[in-house]
Formats: sequence, structure tokens, C-alpha cells
Amino acid sequence: MSGEDSWCPLCDAVLDSKGYHAAVCCAGGDRTARHNCLRNQVFKLAKAAALNPELEKSGLLLPARPEDPEVTHRRPADVYLPAWLNGSPAALDFAVTATQRPDIVELASREALASARQYSLAKRQYLNTEQLCNSVGLDFVPMVCESTGAWAPEAFHVIGLIAKAAAAISGRDKDAVLAESLQILSVTVRRSQARALLRRLADA
Repeated sequence: MSGEDSWCPLCDAVLDSKGYHAAVCCAGGDRTARHNCLRNQVFKLAKAAALNPELEKSGLLLPARPEDPEVTHRRPADVYLPAWLNGSPAALDFAVTATQRPDIVELASREALASARQYSLAKRQYLNTEQLCNSVGLDFVPMVCESTGAWAPEAFHVIGLIAKAAAAISGRDKDAVLAESLQILSVTVRRSQARALLRRLADA
């Protein structure tokens, strides 16, 4: 980078010299691409663990009333696991959040993973998603990662369990599989953000 701020060619906001804007910019589809890359890596890990995962499974939530079709269009499971803890199915819902968001930056400067924790709670509460999932016997699990590559505690726990299952299938050491998986996921996030930044610099 030149070391100077410029204008984002996709949304006309300030493209800062640190590259923070590229990680949060809503324009151009880069955030969706980052989300999908992250989702796909965990899907591959779940397949290696023989958990029979499904991508973007539909029809998990029924409408509250026949005249209210909105719920049927919602897909809380970026990755669906038909049998998770205690044999219940689980909906893994992925998101990446930035510690530089104006509403969280002050808290994030004082508390590790504050951004990821806050966004995990927001995903649970959004349109009563967790409550609706629980009502049909579905375990809703926010899988929130910060733009630094750090995961919310509940998401980290899930990745650890999947990695352990994958290690049991392959015969590898579970700690090695977890470390490798976390490295792959971190690189996936950082690489996606680098591509978003380079794309904006090329068009600026």
C-alpha cells in the first residue's frame, strides 16, 4: 500500500491505509465470499470426521402460521450436522466480525474476543433464531470468527470436537489435527481479506 488513505471504489467510503475497511466493506460480495470459504473449510473437516454434513440445508424451520412464509425461507444451517451432541441435529451458522466496528471497538480494546462474543449473542437473538431452532429440536450454534482469525469460545469448542472426531477416523493425533484446522481457517480469513483489499487497490 502507498501508506495513504484513499477512497473505496466500491462504496465511496475511506479505504484506510491499514486495510481495515476492506475487511468490513459490504459492497462487491467479498464478505459473502469470505463467509463461504470459511463455511466450506469446516464442511470439509466435518466430512473427514464422518459427520455427514450438509451445506445450506433448507426446510429446517416451519412457519409460525400458514400465512407467514418468512421462516421457511430462512436457512440457519450453513452447515447442518444430522447427529451432534446427544444425538440431536445441529445448525452451524457462520459469520466473520471485525474488532474495528464502531459499536464494539472500545470494548474489544479491553476484552479479548469481545467482538466475537457479542456477535454470537446477536445471531442467537436475531429473529428468535435460537428459540425457533430449539422448538424443532435443532441445536443452533453461531460459528463466529473475528477478522483476526480468532474464534468465539463456543465456535472454538465445536471446531475442537469436529477435529477430534476427524483425528479418530484418520488415526492422527487430535491436537495436531486441531492445530492444522485452526491454521487453515485463519489463513482462509486472512487470504480472503487480502484479496478484498487488493481488489480495491487495483480499482482505486
